Amino acid sequence: TMEVLLDDRRGYLVEKLDEAIAEAARRAHRHAGAAAVTMTLKFTPKDGRMLLRASLVAKHPSPEAIPVPAYMTRDGRLVADDPEQQPLPLEGLQQIQGGRA
Repeated sequence: TMEVLLDDRRGYLVEKLDEAIAEAARRAHRHAGAAAVTMTLKFTPKDGRMLLRASLVAKHPSPEAIPVPAYMTRDGRLVADDPEQQPLPLEGLQQIQGGRA
């Protein structure tokens, strides 16, 4: 097994590949989505030597953002409460304590 530079750190490519595969599997399982790991090896002959450049690219699913409802005001602002909804008149209601009014 050849030691190579990957992400500016020395390490064995097979170990880095194992780590990337394990992480992709964990994230795919956690987020119920597809993950992919792509390994590229580039060989370039130069001055009687072979230059090897390795790269690993992982694509993981991301947790889906929770949608937050918002309303648009007449002047174009986003707000949490419906600006067209009239507030309920609560001044005549009694507070319920212990399940009885």
